[in-house]
Amino acid sequence: MSRRVLVIGLDGATFRTLGPWAARGEMPELARLMAAGCHGELRSTFPPLTPPAWSSFMTGKNPGKHGVFSFRRLAATAYRSGDLITANQLRARTLWDIAGEAGLRVGAINVPPSYPVRPVNGFMVACLMAPAGESDVISPPELRALLPEDYAISLEPPRQLLPSEPGYREQCLAYLEKLRRLGQQRLQVTLRLLREQPWDLLSVVFYEPDRVQHFFWSHLAAAGPAGVAPEVVAEIAAAARAIFHDLDAALGELVRAAGPEAVTFVVSDHGFGDAPERFVYVNRWLAEHGFLHARRSWRWRRRIVRRLPARLRARYDTLENIFVDWSRSQAWCEVMETRSAGVWLNVRGRQPEGRVAPGAEYERVREAIRAGLAALREDGRRVFALVARREDVYQGPHGELAPDLVLYAAPSHGLMFNGLRPELRAHASFAPFVEYGFTGAHEPAGIYVVAGPGIAPLGRRDEAPIEALAPTILCLLGVPVPDGMDHARPLRSRPRAGRGRGRGVALPSGPGDGRGPPARARLRRVRARRCGSPSTALTTRTRAACGRSSAASPPAWRRAATRCTWCRACRGAAALPCPPVTRRPVCRSRASASSARRIAARADAPGGTSCTTSPPARSAWCTRSAARAPS
Repeated sequence: MSRRVLVIGLDGATFRTLGPWAARGEMPELARLMAAGCHGELRSTFPPLTPPAWSSFMTGKNPGKHGVFSFRRLAATAYRSGDLITANQLRARTLWDIAGEAGLRVGAINVPPSYPVRPVNGFMVACLMAPAGESDVISPPELRALLPEDYAISLEPPRQLLPSEPGYREQCLAYLEKLRRLGQQRLQVTLRLLREQPWDLLSVVFYEPDRVQHFFWSHLAAAGPAGVAPEVVAEIAAAARAIFHDLDAALGELVRAAGPEAVTFVVSDHGFGDAPERFVYVNRWLAEHGFLHARRSWRWRRRIVRRLPARLRARYDTLENIFVDWSRSQAWCEVMETRSAGVWLNVRGRQPEGRVAPGAEYERVREAIRAGLAALREDGRRVFALVARREDVYQGPHGELAPDLVLYAAPSHGLMFNGLRPELRAHASFAPFVEYGFTGAHEPAGIYVVAGPGIAPLGRRDEAPIEALAPTILCLLGVPVPDGMDHARPLRSRPRAGRGRGRGVALPSGPGDGRGPPARARLRRVRARRCGSPSTALTTRTRAACGRSSAASPPAWRRAATRCTWCRACRGAAALPCPPVTRRPVCRSRASASSARRIAARADAPGGTSCTTSPPARSAWCTRSAARAPS
C-alpha cells in the first residue's frame, strides 16, 4: 500500500493553549497524535503572518525566494501598499506543482494564497483571498457540485469588539457561533473531497484558531478584558473553547478517513500570545528625527479638500496631497502585522519623489534609522526585539520587494495599522494599545505534530522552521527535493542531555522516484562523535541524503557551528525523514580543505556518501534569541 500525506493546518495554533488542553484531556485526538509521533514548535516567517508563512510551507522557501511578504503587495516603488495579494504574486513552485508533476494526485483546500485557483493534478479550493460572492473557487470547475450552495470560505471579522460598546456579549457570542458553523462546513467539504477524489497529498487549513485568539485570547486565559463581568468572560470563553473542541474532533475524523497508510501533519503558520500594552508610533519618531516631513499647511489643505465634490474629494484626499511632503522626506514606516513593520527609504529613481541617492547616502540614512530604532527605549524597556536590514532577513531574488529595514517589536509594544496619518498628527511616539479590540497577537512560534506509519514516537523535539515542511513531505512521498528549497539551520549547539539514545524514524526507501511500496529503513542512533572541540558532541545516525552534492568546504559561519550542516539540514522538521543512505556520514562542521577532499573522494567511491545538503540561507530572524539578534 502506498504512502499518503495529510496536512491539517490550524491557522495561528500554539502550544501555549493546545498543550495544556491536550494534557488535561480536552483535546484527546491531538493528544493521541502527539503521543504517537513527534511534535515541537514551528518557527514562522518574518513577519509571522498568514500569506508569507503558508507560502513558505508550500514552497519550502523564505519570502525572499517566493515573493509574498504580507497580505498586500508592498510599496516597493510607491508610497503605499497595493491590493490584496493573490496566488499570482507567488513566484515559486509549490508542493502541489512538484508532487503533481511526479504523477501524484494532490488536493489543497483553503491554503493561502490559492486564489485564483489554477489547474493541478487533483483539485484546489480557493482561500480567504477570494472576494465575497466569487463563484470560481474550485478547480476543476466540474467539482463545484461537491460544494454546498452556501459554501463560505471565510468570515469577515467584526470591525472591533470593544467591551465599552453596547451589546458586547451578544456580538461576541454571535461571532463565535458563525465561526463554529464555518469550521463544521469546511470539515464536511474536506471529508467529501477526501472520500470521493483520489489523492496522495491533501492539505486543508482551518482559519478559526486565528480568528478566535485575536479577539478572545484573554478570555481563554480566564482573565478577560478589563471591565467585563467574570460570568460574561466565562460564557464567551466556553463558546471559544467549543470551537477548539470541534477542531479536535475534526482531526480524528480526518485521520480516520485518510486511512492507516497516511502520515498526518498538524501544523500552524504562526503562534499567538498576549496583545501589546503600548503603541509605538514609528512614523512620529521618524518625523521627530527629521526623516519624515508633514506639510506645514496640511490643516488648510484638508479643509479645502473636504469642501470639494465627492468625485474630486476621492481624487485629492490622499496622504500625498494633504499630509506628507515626500519631496523633503527620506523614509516612512508601514505596518505588516501587530508587531511587525517595514521602513521604506524614499530612494531617488525608485519612488516618484525620491530624496535619498542610491549608494553611500542610502546606506548612511538606513544605518542611522536602524541604530536609532534599535536603541529606542520607553521607561527603560527596549521597544524593538529586531531591527535589521532586509538582506539580513530575506535571501533570494525577490528580496528587493521587501522593505529596506524590517522591525519586530518587543512583546510590550505594538504598531498601528494604516498609521501614517494619525501618527503624524500625534504629539508623542507612544500611546496605550487599542487595536480593533484585539486581546491576542501573532507570535513566531507555531506548532507541528507528525504521526503515522514510519514515524517513531519521539515526543517533544527541537524547534524547526516552517520551510522544512515541504522537503520533508516530498521525501515522505518519495519525490526528489528540487534545488533552491531552504533547509533547517542548526537550532542547538549541543544536544540535550540524554538525546544520544532513542528510537529513530522509519523512512521511505526505494530506487527511482519512490513510487513503489516503501521499504522501511531501519534507523539507529550511533555513538556521539567528537566535532570540533572536546566539549561538544555531535549525535548522528543513518538517514537520507537530499539529492544534492557539494564537495566545497562549508562557509566560515557554518564551520563555527557545533553541529554539521548534514545532521540538522537532513533532519528537517525535527527527526523527520529523508531518503536513506548506505553508510554513516562524516561530520564536516570543521572540515579543513584536505579533509573536505577526502570526504569528496569517499562520496565518489561505490556505496559512499557525504553531506549533500546545500547550506541554508543565513537569517537574523531567530525567535529563541530575538533580543540578541543583530540589530
